[in-house]
Order: sequence, then structure tokens, then C-alpha cells
Amino acid sequence: MEKFVYTSIVFFTAVILTLYVYLLVEKMLEAIKSKIREVNEDAVFKLIDEIILKLEEESLKDEDVIKIKEVIKSGIKRELVEERLIYYFMIYSGDIIKKLTKLVEEVGLVDFEIRNLKSDNLYIVSLAARRLGEFRSKKAIEPLLKALNINSNDVKYNVLLALSKIGDEDAFIEAFEKLEDKILLSERSLIEIIDDFEGDKIKVYKRMFNSNNSFLASVFMKSAANYMDVSLSDIVANFLKDPNKEKRIAAIKFIGNLSDVRYLDDIIERLQDEDWEVRAVAAKVLERFQDERAVMPLVKALSDKVWFVRYNAASSLIKIPKGIDAIDIVMQGNDKFAKDIILYAVQNIELLEVTEDNREKIKEIIKKYKR
Repeated sequence: MEKFVYTSIVFFTAVILTLYVYLLVEKMLEAIKSKIREVNEDAVFKLIDEIILKLEEESLKDEDVIKIKEVIKSGIKRELVEERLIYYFMIYSGDIIKKLTKLVEEVGLVDFEIRNLKSDNLYIVSLAARRLGEFRSKKAIEPLLKALNINSNDVKYNVLLALSKIGDEDAFIEAFEKLEDKILLSERSLIEIIDDFEGDKIKVYKRMFNSNNSFLASVFMKSAANYMDVSLSDIVANFLKDPNKEKRIAAIKFIGNLSDVRYLDDIIERLQDEDWEVRAVAAKVLERFQDERAVMPLVKALSDKVWFVRYNAASSLIKIPKGIDAIDIVMQGNDKFAKDIILYAVQNIELLEVTEDNREKIKEIIKKYKR
């Protein structure tokens, strides 16, 4: 037994020492790498800056390609080159982006990052996808689509973001269709990716609105609401009565964001929807129209069985000019539900976008009611 104890102590001591030596070596290597980077940074950045300056006025020169190829033989210098080039991709727009993309293709950086997509290290794969997106090279499309098969949300996010920046409509659509029900990314993340798409958004929206995946269709509609293109209204309006709840909600938000009065009656009709979430969104959206046609339907919604619907209806009435008069009538009535929700909404009146004149009117109505 004593021998076993001593053996265990020796073994664990050896493990700890080995780990300590490993960490020490890693720290030393990191320090050396940092020093090499510091020594080379100015020279590498200066070279890239000079080449980019020439690119603004001229076409890509073979001699510049050769210079960069020589520099990126060193891994640390290659990192510096990529970092500096990505900086220019981020600050420039227009035709020079095409020149920059041609440059990263010619010097081999695109091929290098495509090879990194096959790495067993998921961090390296995600980083490669991110950089390929910044490079905007269509050579990367097929490898990026294949990378979507990797079971990692971080990889999927960066691949979709890369395809968004590359801006190829068919590839972007294919990527989402390929994921189907395997999408574990948040709705917010997906909307940000779609919002950043650099190709023909209208083409993508029209295709994806009709996706068999109701979640994706609603996400693209919500993104389209941020895009604010009236030409899509007629298409989106068809989904106001769609059997799928999420599509109805997305369509209501889209029409509401544009305040497209052609579909005001359709939005008002959704106050009678069978799903309370749809009714709540419709009640909230009607405040954007500032139209007195919505007043009486909103007054009726003050008695909805769901609190959120009642609250959104009260908030919208406060913001619609003609709604103030309706509130006065409601406060003189016998509907306790309606009165209570108006009082609750008024408590938050300073947080609402209400004109000073309307704010004073509402306060007078409430004072009168309390008396």
C-alpha cells in the first residue's frame, strides 16, 4: 500500500511538472511570435499600404503580386498581410473591392484559407470562413457550402456571414435551403446576416418568402421589413392570412414598418386573429399608421382576453390623434378591463412617443376619471 502511495505521488508530480513545462514553452513561443510580429509589422503594413495606394489609380501589377507572395512564405508575416488587407476591405467600397479581391486571389491567400476550411480545428475553420467572406472571392463559394456540413454553430454562422458578403444570390439561397431544419442559430443572428447581404436582396427575398421552412420564410420577411422596399409589399401582403402564425406576424411587421395604408384594413382584420400573438402585433403596428380608421377596432381590442393585446391597443390609441377622444369615452364607460389597461399604459406615458399636446389631454382625462 505504501509503495502504491509513493508511486502515485511520483506519477502526479511528473504530470504536473510536464504540464508546467508545456505551459512555459507555450508562453515562450507566444512571446517569440509576438516579438517577431512586432519587428515585422511596420514593414509589412508599409508594403501593403503602398500597393493599395497604387491600386486606387492603377491595375494590379505582377511585381506587386510577387512581392506579397514572397512575404507570405512566413506564417507570421502572412497573418500581418491578411490583417492589413482585411482592414482595407472594411474601409473601402466600390470598384476597388474587386481589385482587392483579385489581389488576394493572385497571391494565394484565398486558396490558403480554402484549405483551412478542411482543418480539424473548428476555430481555424471559422476564422477561415470569416476571412473568405472579407475577401469576397467567388472561388470560395463551393468550399464554403461544403463547410456547412460541419456540425458547429460557430462554423455555420461564419459561413453564412461569408456568403452574405460575397453576395452571390443563388449560393446564399442554397446555403439556407441546405440547412433546412438544422438551423440552431438565433433569429436575431440570421436577420443580421441577411441584412448584411451584398447582392440583389430583392431576388433573395422573393425566393425565400416562399420557402417551405416557415421559420426561414418569416426570418427573411423580418429582414425585408428593415430593408423598407415598397415593391415587396404586394408579395408580403399575401402572407397576412397565411395558415402559419409566424408568417402572419412577419407580414404584419413588414407592412407596419412601411406604414403601407393600402393594407391597413388587412392589419385591422388581424385584431380578430385566432392567435393572440398575431393580435398583439397587429395592435402594436397600428400605431404607425396614425389613421383614425384603426381607432374603434383598437377600442374593441381593449377588452381582449389577453393582457398583451389590451396593452398594445391602449398604447396605440394614445399615439393616434383621434384615439385620445376614444379614450375619453372609454373612461366614462363600464368596461373595467379597458379602463385598467389605459391607466396602466398612461403610467408609462413618458416612455411613449406621444406629442406634448396629446400627453396633456390624456392627463386631463385621467384626472377627470379619478375625480
